[in-house]
Amino acid sequence: MKKLLLSFSLIISFFANAQEPATTEGGISFEHGSWKETLAKAKKENKLVMLDGYTTWCGPCKWMVKNIFPLKDVAEFYNKNFISAKIDMEKGEGIEIAKKYGVQAYPTYLFVDGSGNLVHRLCGSMEAPAFIQGGKDAMNPETSLSALQKSFLADDKNAERALKYFTAAGAACMDAEKDVVKFLDSQKPESFLEKSNYSLILEFIKDYRHASFKYIVTNYKKFTDVYGKKEIDKKILDVYSMSLNTAIKSKDEKALADVQNAYRKEANAPAGWLDAFADVRKARVANDTGAYFKAVVHFTDNYLMSDAGKLNANAWEFYEKTNTVAYLLKAEAWAKKSVELDPAFYNNDTYAAVLFKLGKYTEAKNAAGKAIEMGKKDNADVKETEQLLEKINGKLKV
Repeated sequence: MKKLLLSFSLIISFFANAQEPATTEGGISFEHGSWKETLAKAKKENKLVMLDGYTTWCGPCKWMVKNIFPLKDVAEFYNKNFISAKIDMEKGEGIEIAKKYGVQAYPTYLFVDGSGNLVHRLCGSMEAPAFIQGGKDAMNPETSLSALQKSFLADDKNAERALKYFTAAGAACMDAEKDVVKFLDSQKPESFLEKSNYSLILEFIKDYRHASFKYIVTNYKKFTDVYGKKEIDKKILDVYSMSLNTAIKSKDEKALADVQNAYRKEANAPAGWLDAFADVRKARVANDTGAYFKAVVHFTDNYLMSDAGKLNANAWEFYEKTNTVAYLLKAEAWAKKSVELDPAFYNNDTYAAVLFKLGKYTEAKNAAGKAIEMGKKDNADVKETEQLLEKINGKLKV
């Protein structure tokens, strides 16, 4: 069983019962008037508005409504310090508000003064301490997003100020990448090794052609000495694989060739891993099932045998999508290895399912039993595994 599949099903069933009240009783008190009226009240009381910009289909929005807004400490903080409002960003005046403040992700929490000026913003679901801290940051003239932006613009070559501002903007789901690129273009290449600039590169640079990324690759030892081989290797792998994926999805053969030529020339780029990854992605995009299975086998056997999560995911995909014995035997080997690396519920569950499909019922029974045992310890939903065990026992009785 794929771990994410289990998590997703739990989330869907959980959110299906969540409600979207205009006011959370016993929790944060939300205004019922128009946006204009809400701003007027904020101006009169000299408070900021905390606007919950949500949509009806947004799962994280509903999670916040059910789990965070009703909490006593959250409600006390927001009811004391803010005028709170909830507006659907896809209906009525919410459409214009979303356009004005550039809301593109949900939920987005806008902290706005009585004149409608954006002071701060947060994005996504979060636990209570982070949500309260976000409100405190909004009220603080040194930590609000608008204050950080003002500080940066007053000295737009200062790397420390740039890092604070762009980190806050990125956390608020603002598209800061172009501005980060522009800032880094203004810096001297040797400054890329400095912590603030390096942190920006690590977080925002996704283009293998950018000077800062090239500088890391060509000065590999300098960066690994300071920041560690594991982190630098991951950055190099991430940037090249994202570039490959973009070129393959857009079916841009020239862009693909350019990426591959670039990393094949670099001694410190994992060319074999990237080529294998590209073959998997190309086969998937082309919907070439035969080529896809062969590419996944090559990629997994050569580069993923120490990654329990990816072994489990690939084994489960083969279990679901093929009846070819040779591929199912590969899935069995991957699932077994994933259990050796991490004897978790979902890895044992996948192993049991593959063994069952191969007709190895005694081994499947043992794996299913372990999966159920581990699942119960972790408070996981083991119903499907118990159903699988019933099927296995049925085969053993025949």
